[in-house]
Amino acid sequence: LNRENYLSYTNPASGIQLEYPKEWLVREKLNTLQPELKIESPLENNADNFQERVTLGIETLSKALSLG
Repeated sequence: LNRENYLSYTNPASGIQLEYPKEWLVREKLNTLQPELKIESPLENNADNFQERVTLGIETLSKALSLG
């Protein structure tokens, strides 16, 4: 992994910390009823019909959950 090709995203209020390709665009929608973070790739050319996207939804739970 070449870290020079990545940027860091951190939002302490939501507890999110991640790295993403530096060419991708970060879109935050955090001050809403359904907060989310989207990270989108640029289109490769005019014929590119598919834009890669990672969407992270944030939900406040009424009690803690465990994966274990």
